[in-house]
Amino acid sequence: AIYSSPLLRARHTADAISRHHNLEAKLEQGLKEIDAGELEARTVTSLGYSLSHFLVPEAGGNMPDLPGGEGLDDLQERAWGPILSILDTYDGGQVVVVSHYFTTLVIICRALGFPLSTVRRMRVTPGSISTIGFSEHGPMLFSLNDTCHIA
Repeated sequence: AIYSSPLLRARHTADAISRHHNLEAKLEQGLKEIDAGELEARTVTSLGYSLSHFLVPEAGGNMPDLPGGEGLDDLQERAWGPILSILDTYDGGQVVVVSHYFTTLVIICRALGFPLSTVRRMRVTPGSISTIGFSEHGPMLFSLNDTCHIA
């Protein structure tokens, strides 16, 4: 099966994968990228400060929200529900999930039991493949940011 964020850039990738495997990509709202609120479509340079302070837990342990948007905690909760549903539906099967930078990282963190602050130490490149296996022994990260298929 193939699941995709409904955002255009993810749908284009999912459609290319779908055509190759003769499958239809299923759109999943929960896989959209983080709601950047007031920071949407702004460059890091135009912000005048580093985004890294949004990736450091607050005193209570939660990740701060982006101004007018959501935080990594909210994103992880939104994205993890569809992942659990996919796992229930395709237990033991192979599923492609096409999403976005922060969404991918928070899913990986949740699957592996890493704190959300770990996203500061990981990177995924556009078009890269990260692979998680789920078994009775728990989740295992098989690949992170694999780009060998990109010429």
